[in-house]
Amino acid sequence: MDIIEAKTFTPVYDEVEDRIRLIINLDDIDRADLMITRALIIKLLPLLEEFYEKHYSEFRVDSVSIDSKNDSEESNSSVIVKIEDELLMSVNLSFNKDNRQTILELISKSKKVVGVFNEELFNSFIKLLKESTPKFSWGLGFNF
Repeated sequence: MDIIEAKTFTPVYDEVEDRIRLIINLDDIDRADLMITRALIIKLLPLLEEFYEKHYSEFRVDSVSIDSKNDSEESNSSVIVKIEDELLMSVNLSFNKDNRQTILELISKSKKVVGVFNEELFNSFIKLLKESTPKFSWGLGFNF
């Protein structure tokens, strides 16, 4: 399994696939494209928000994981080029109490992407995912 250190995350709605394409390290040689299904994003976003609230509001939970086994606009400087993508299969979150950082693992069939976030970056990551989700066409409300 390839392990990729995440430096940047670029979520984009892919109309053809009807999924969120999460591009890791967009302009880097260690780029990875992970596809997130509607069913997984509906589980994942509330989990990320809950994890954020618990850890950055002084509540403690050691780790969380979510599995999708049963789930069947880009910046002006970059152009989206479709490369080989993989379905995101599971997400693991853990929190380091010593340095108050969140470790995010995104796992597909052949790749594992690891990202480390402080409070501000983790909050930005959640907002990026929410903004890239097609709320109306997926039947999700304003509050999602």
